[in-house]
Amino acid sequence: MKNIRSIYQRKFIAAVITAMFIPSVLHADYTEFKFNGVSYQITDPAQRRVRTSCGILYDGKYLPGSFVSGDLNLTGIVSYNGSFYTLDEIAHDSFCNNEALTRVNINVEQLKEIGLNAFEDCPVLRKVKIQTSTDYVLGAQAFYNCSNLREAELGYNVTSIGTCAFWSCEKLENFYIPSKVTFLGEYAFTYCYSLKSLIFATTKLAEIRREAFLGCKNLQTLILPERGLEKIGEYAFSNCASLEHLEIPNSVKQIDQYAFLDCGAMASLTLGNAVEIIGQGAFNGCKSLKSLTLGNAVRTIGQGAFSGCESLESLDFGPNIQTIDDMAFSICNNLKTVDLPASLLKVGKLAFNGSGAMDRVVCRATTPPEAGDIMFSEDTYQQATLYVPAASVSSYASHPEWGKFNRIADINSMNSGIEAVESDYRINDEIFNLDGTRMDEGIAPSKPGIYILRSGSETRKILIR
Repeated sequence: MKNIRSIYQRKFIAAVITAMFIPSVLHADYTEFKFNGVSYQITDPAQRRVRTSCGILYDGKYLPGSFVSGDLNLTGIVSYNGSFYTLDEIAHDSFCNNEALTRVNINVEQLKEIGLNAFEDCPVLRKVKIQTSTDYVLGAQAFYNCSNLREAELGYNVTSIGTCAFWSCEKLENFYIPSKVTFLGEYAFTYCYSLKSLIFATTKLAEIRREAFLGCKNLQTLILPERGLEKIGEYAFSNCASLEHLEIPNSVKQIDQYAFLDCGAMASLTLGNAVEIIGQGAFNGCKSLKSLTLGNAVRTIGQGAFSGCESLESLDFGPNIQTIDDMAFSICNNLKTVDLPASLLKVGKLAFNGSGAMDRVVCRATTPPEAGDIMFSEDTYQQATLYVPAASVSSYASHPEWGKFNRIADINSMNSGIEAVESDYRINDEIFNLDGTRMDEGIAPSKPGIYILRSGSETRKILIR
């Protein structure tokens, strides 16, 4: 992923150049002083407001505004020349690349912002605790690559967690998203390998953006917002290989492509009733998933959405499915039956192919849905019975794809133990009525009813309409 710092580098360099040539502006706005070993800049002399000093770009690398060893304790009031000033901002790169910083305690009542890269690349930082009385935003890459960070408490007043804020914080184990958070940036917790528990307390977050938790391979507990969340972005939880149970809340409408790709331990999945779109590959490779119930609002299942769900045995489509895209359920080896709803308009190519031989396929649509090539495996076409509405048997039988099924039967006979007779009679087949009287050899009975077909050593009931 492209580092977003370059955008801010250009802006900062421009500001420094301006300050070099207009020193009065620098003096008026950015008078600098130290208090308790930390550098500060005066941003508003009249209101007596300050921020921690910005980092400085030197020889292609940012140097922190303050070098700190051990613990950093920031309070809301600092002193300069006999006057007290209020701290309301931790500026960009203020403490980045501090190789000896171990703990950060921020107790600043009027904090508004923790800036871009403020604590980036602090390799021995282990704990962060933030307390404020006002709402504040946590900037992009604020704790980027703090590889030993184990605990991070943001307090109750954080409203925004920026892009890449905790990227590659490999030792972070638990995280709590507070109730006021309305924005969670892309890649916010990507590659937090040790993250085990993630709890969303917020009900104001509409979207979890792309790759926000990608590669959190030890994540076991995920509690999503009870309401407010509408979209889960692409790759958001991809490769969360230890996640066993997932419940999508009723507010979610869209699950983007590859959102839960290769969550190999996921054994149970509950989809909320508002989900309309399941994107391409959304649950691809969730090889432990055994049962799936789709909600009433689902309209589209994207390409390869559940491909490779090798343990899937039970599949319950909602009543409003319109499109099952290419390879949506391919390589689902344990899937033996499929019941497709009357709302279905299209089944893509290879949609159920590679899943071995099914026993039964039901399609309740009166008009045969548009069908891609080899929707099902050849074994399924040969061995399974396709059950369709009684008035549509001939339409399905004459369809170039649905007609590949050797047996197509009236849906009303599905649970009766009675099968439809195959379209081609063999000379040696024997047909009897229910009182045991043999019918004319090799000729189908002209009178509708239930009969007994004996073909070689196989005997079964059939329905003639």
